[in-house]
Amino acid sequence: MCIRCQMVVKYELENVGLKFEYVNIGEAEIIGDILPEQKEELKINLEKSGLFLIENRKGVLVEKIAFAIIELVHSND
Repeated sequence: MCIRCQMVVKYELENVGLKFEYVNIGEAEIIGDILPEQKEELKINLEKSGLFLIENRKGVLVEKIAFAIIELVHSND
């Protein structure tokens, strides 16, 4: 996840009133519970920024693999 993407995710989490421990590739550690309204607003706001909400572990794994492949392709080695 690029720095800009992390900043967008952090901003949108705060924007819907959620506190978090960290934001990383394909995941964010949220403190407390997420109300359905917060989740929906977060999903909409992320999509406006070209990002999307991954809602299951398989999706997170796929995203991490894709990121690793992109990093490998763009590396100088």
